[in-house]
Amino acid sequence: VMFASVTRVMPFGEELGRRVVELVRTFHELTSKQVLGAQALTTAGLRGISARHLALASQSIAMAHALLPLLSKSIKDHLQPAVQPIFEQGVAALSADLLKHQHQMLDKIYMVMMERFEFQKAVLLRLPWESEAKLREEPNPSGYMESLMKETNVLHRILLNILSRKQLFGVYTRLGSAFGSRLIDTYATLDTSNDWVRRRIASDVSYLRLKLLAMEAVISTSDVHTMESVEELYVQYCSDRAHARKESTGKRRWSGLRSFADRTWKN
Repeated sequence: VMFASVTRVMPFGEELGRRVVELVRTFHELTSKQVLGAQALTTAGLRGISARHLALASQSIAMAHALLPLLSKSIKDHLQPAVQPIFEQGVAALSADLLKHQHQMLDKIYMVMMERFEFQKAVLLRLPWESEAKLREEPNPSGYMESLMKETNVLHRILLNILSRKQLFGVYTRLGSAFGSRLIDTYATLDTSNDWVRRRIASDVSYLRLKLLAMEAVISTSDVHTMESVEELYVQYCSDRAHARKESTGKRRWSGLRSFADRTWKN
């Protein structure tokens, strides 16, 4: 509205178009340096760059990206025809940079969470998997999984109020896929021939799946790929346990029927 009003009374020229592009680019570069470049640790006295900072910076850049076409159109209509292609090229390059850096902010959120995963993975590997008695003394679900899901849920609550649902879904699709595939590889290094190891893994995987499925980033979509690797993990360790229980129950039931038949025959 402001631009539409101003254009009625003020002629626009090449200089104004160039300055507007420079202004948006400066905002974009400063935002990236302060957050991705961690300059805010010095300029704002922050102790660290958090997921909240990254998400807010991402949305600030997204806002600039959304406004750029409106600014461009308002200015372009008042430029000389010979200047318009140059202006459009500058706007297109800036738009691509804004989109690229917005994705980098979201990538950084993913990377921060994966650093936490690697920390919890180290905790996982230090569990006494070789001893059933010692493993029974550990919390169930295991501490590494409970901590990982707590951190994942805290991140979810933060991002839920900042990112769009599409962006939130994108972040958690990547996280779910990474959690599942990396846990498959990690569990493969354990001696799963021991029944107590498989029982503990099954318990932890069930907890992982339950907690992820309770998050809006997952339940708000019907995309089958969201939890694909987690489901693969669940099938590998939890379905076997369920199948084993089913077989065991079936054997007990058959044994009971056979015993009843034997008694009936004897009578």
